[in-house]
Amino acid sequence: DGGEGGGKDTHIERIKEIYGGARNILFTREPGGTEIGLEIRATLLSTRNTAMAPETELLLFCAARAQLMREVVIPALKKGITVVSNRFDAATAAYQIYGRVRHHLLGVFRTINTLALTDAETGEIFRPDTYVLLDVSPQVGLLRKSGKIGGLDRMEAEVIDFHERVREGFKIFLAMEHTSRHS
Repeated sequence: DGGEGGGKDTHIERIKEIYGGARNILFTREPGGTEIGLEIRATLLSTRNTAMAPETELLLFCAARAQLMREVVIPALKKGITVVSNRFDAATAAYQIYGRVRHHLLGVFRTINTLALTDAETGEIFRPDTYVLLDVSPQVGLLRKSGKIGGLDRMEAEVIDFHERVREGFKIFLAMEHTSRHS
């Protein structure tokens, strides 16, 4: 995970090259990975939706994750398949909580995210075993994105201060995740 232009797609492609033939690895991306998730992705990233409320954004990202977990991730994990995801809950916290300066929604996010990660049949919560943060300064990352075919999406087009807050948000969220797992 990481901010814009951090190299997530590049590294995912490298992992696929190395392990591409492995039947026990599944690659996903958020939002997306399901028909419903792709529709939510289009809505979230469309430059036509600049009036979207931060709370709507947060709920839609978690809704896409819930769909992906139910349809794809949980069934794969139950079969012993390793899942590698391009973006996950750290990105939602970084962008929608820290980037949007909605710190008061962190508790709400944790609750709805846990709901999204929970197997409806067993109640088991499926959390990532490992997070990989590709930490690149927003100036470098956005420069990498500047020549993107089709132009920047709604998130990429945000002001530099937003991307700086997102970068710090990743670090804060991942430090909290690390602390909560080792206490």
